[in-house]
Amino acid sequence: MGMTHTLLQPFDPDHNAQWYPALRSADLRHQKAIGVYCGSRPVVIVRPEAGLVFALDDRCTHRQVPLSRGVVSGT
Repeated sequence: MGMTHTLLQPFDPDHNAQWYPALRSADLRHQKAIGVYCGSRPVVIVRPEAGLVFALDDRCTHRQVPLSRGVVSGT
């Protein structure tokens, strides 16, 4: 899973409290993670089995690799 999606509008780092469209909900299946860019910042968007979507920095703090390349498990 590489970084294949980009935001439709430029990301303004001065507006971190804003909502930015990253991808369509229908494009994110359960137990999947997709890497996107918010401007130049890599983000992973995840939908676990329970269905609640969330986003994180796309970087493992332990191994410094993209989380979007991993496997989603659990709820």
